[in-house]
Amino acid sequence: MQIKKRLWYNTIISLCTVFLVLLSLAWSFREIFIADRNMKLVDEMRKVAFEMILLRDEYLLYQEARAKTQWYTKSGALRELLALADARFNQKKDNTFLQAARKDFETTTSGFSRIMEGSARQAAGADTKPAFTEAESQLISQVFLKAYSLNDNIDRLHESAQTMATKARNRGAFIVIGLIIGGIIVLIINSAVIRRTLVDRITALNKGVEILGAGDLDHRIAVEGDDELADLAKANNEMAAKLRNSYTSVENLQKEIAERRRTEKALLASEAKLSEAQKMAQLGNWVWDVRTGNVEWSEETYRIFHRDPGTFTPHIDSILSLSPWPEDHERDKELIRKAMESHEKGNYEQRFLRPDGSTGYYYSTFQGKYDDEGKLSSIVGTVLDITERKKAEEEIRKLNEELEQRVRDRTAQLEAANKELEGFSYSVSHDLRAPLRHITGFAELLIRKAPAELDDKSRHYLTVVSDSARQMGKLVDDLLSFSRMGRAEMLQATMD
Repeated sequence: MQIKKRLWYNTIISLCTVFLVLLSLAWSFREIFIADRNMKLVDEMRKVAFEMILLRDEYLLYQEARAKTQWYTKSGALRELLALADARFNQKKDNTFLQAARKDFETTTSGFSRIMEGSARQAAGADTKPAFTEAESQLISQVFLKAYSLNDNIDRLHESAQTMATKARNRGAFIVIGLIIGGIIVLIINSAVIRRTLVDRITALNKGVEILGAGDLDHRIAVEGDDELADLAKANNEMAAKLRNSYTSVENLQKEIAERRRTEKALLASEAKLSEAQKMAQLGNWVWDVRTGNVEWSEETYRIFHRDPGTFTPHIDSILSLSPWPEDHERDKELIRKAMESHEKGNYEQRFLRPDGSTGYYYSTFQGKYDDEGKLSSIVGTVLDITERKKAEEEIRKLNEELEQRVRDRTAQLEAANKELEGFSYSVSHDLRAPLRHITGFAELLIRKAPAELDDKSRHYLTVVSDSARQMGKLVDDLLSFSRMGRAEMLQATMD
């Protein structure tokens, strides 16, 4: 395969990887947008349901027309939100929660509407605030239970929406990271194959040209493959054969010089192609002489580090100064030491400072070279710019932190609202219990102390007052018990 085609395939792989990453990001953002939109819808449902509970309790305590009107408005709003949720949620579990919530909502609204209508009819024929009958009290209890069940189903729907949002983010991050890593691996493998093919063959070609240039015209360069380097090796061999046949001829000598110049030009062209290939792949290479500390960089390596070859001299000390983080140096030294001991290839990631003060990141692979005595003489490696990948990972981390903070803030708000409701219910029940005891006590005292002065109708009135006061006391106790339900452990029970 020709070198040009290999470089073209490498470019195609890079573009495909970028396209897949962008496509995955678009899909992930869409999933996250839908999940966040559902979360906001459920939060609004929880808010409206909570406001309906407050208006219901306010009406039961004071029976004001304002509370009644606002309760009807909020119930209409919640009905619209439930209808919107039916259109947006398509999971079977979510639909189950929605059906249960809708059923509890309809039972709550119909039951409390009957309570308010009965109370309105009684208020029309009486000057004082009407008391609830035993049937209405039982209906109120059922309304409380259904309202609690409604909130419970909305909370479950909220948990499900939150779970779907988390899954969408994790799935999107996993797909994007997987594509990036897969693309990088493919690029590294392809670049390594190209580099190995080009560097080894160019080295052999250069060595052969040097032998021919030294005068050994019987030497022939090995021809491998059918690409430009193979054509160049054939051209060198042909040149050597021609020089051998006509060595003593001045004309042949001139031809030899012209042929050598063409060979050198072709070699320079091949080196230019190699440099262009590294630029396209954003993959540089380096050679470190461990004895002197000198380092050789390719042109692409200079571009990755944003350094000028005319002003920056790569040396192990000057390169280390580009990364002013001692902990990174210790980690990299340990990785290199282990790789050198095992005589295997190694790799590491490193951050560095650019001339403008920004931080860049690169991924490097390396392999040790040893002399005849087995001592390490040099290390060769590649360097790949991964700054954009690191920026993407940082953005994903920030998004996750913002989501967690929003969840904590919402939880704190709900806990504060529950504490305020509990304190209000306890205060109301405590303030109402004292006057009710006075009413009951004085009514019973009149019945016992002055039975002769009271006629049957008066005694009946006192009995009704006493029974109503005890009923009101029972409602206050029930209200206090209901306010404590938020602290009690939730138990499952079968309901008729």
